This record gives sequence, C-alpha cells and structure tokens, in this order.
Amino acid sequence: METNKVTRLENFIAWVKILRPKYKTWWITQIGPDWFWFALRNSKTHYADEELWPMRCKPIHRDKF
Repeated sequence: METNKVTRLENFIAWVKILRPKYKTWWITQIGPDWFWFALRNSKTHYADEELWPMRCKPIHRDKF
C-alpha cells in the first residue's frame, strides 16, 4: 500500500476546486449546486488532477473501472 495516497477529504476538496468554477447550476431534486455532487461522486472513484481533468484522471479502484 502506498503511503502518499491522499485521503478522501483531501481528494474531495481538490475536486471542488476543479469543478466549482466550471459548473454553476443547482439540482432540483437534491439541495445544493451540481459541482458539490459531482465532486462527491468523483472523489469516490478518481484522484483529482487538474491537468488531466476531465477525461484521464486516474481511477482509485483500478480493477473496478
């Protein structure tokens, strides 16, 4: 296991910094802006990397995706 992996919270904050300027709409069914929900979902599956976003961010679970 690698020791330099980021925590889920750090990854979520990095996704927020990437997505907040790009998405500005709000969900009707869920309270909050869409960048929040996208960041929450992406922080579960992919490591945030602004240079590689949106297509080639590395998956967290290599075998699953």
